[in-house]
Amino acid sequence: MALTGYKKTCGKQSGGVRSLFLIEKDKVKSLTQEAAEKSYSAIVLVADAAFSKYEFKEDEAEFKETTKVENGSVMVTQELSFLLPKMGKESRIAVEELADISPCGLIGVVVDNMGNARVVGYNEEQKDSRPLRLSQSEGTTGKALSDATGETITLTCDTTEKAYLFTGDTDALTTPAAESGS
Repeated sequence: MALTGYKKTCGKQSGGVRSLFLIEKDKVKSLTQEAAEKSYSAIVLVADAAFSKYEFKEDEAEFKETTKVENGSVMVTQELSFLLPKMGKESRIAVEELADISPCGLIGVVVDNMGNARVVGYNEEQKDSRPLRLSQSEGTTGKALSDATGETITLTCDTTEKAYLFTGDTDALTTPAAESGS
């Protein structure tokens, strides 16, 4: 493989995550790969399945990829971290659901504040064998009246490729269909 280099570009570089879509990995039948772009244009789900959408306040979610090479092997750790405001019934239910499904694994689509969507917990080399899982949840009531309260959730997976972009319609991910080609 020859080096192609990197050319800097001008323009906005806003950080953060706008929204997150998650689904149990066994509800995904296939992903349509656009090989030249290293992206996915569609996600086909089993009948009646749909992604669940997670939303958060501005500046309360982050997606990170850490690439390491050890002993000639490439490992990419993908990590999603987000805060669900208020340590209450809704956040407790969300954490319990993620903990219960984590042994089987999740596939996610992360939409950043620039509108780029990435598929996380799935790639062409491992398919769905290295999915996202809940690695940690930390809830706090805070100490003072002015302290923030909420649950910080961290989902991670280790894989061998950086996340591919998703070029399909993210709004359609939450719509169940007889057979979805979102």
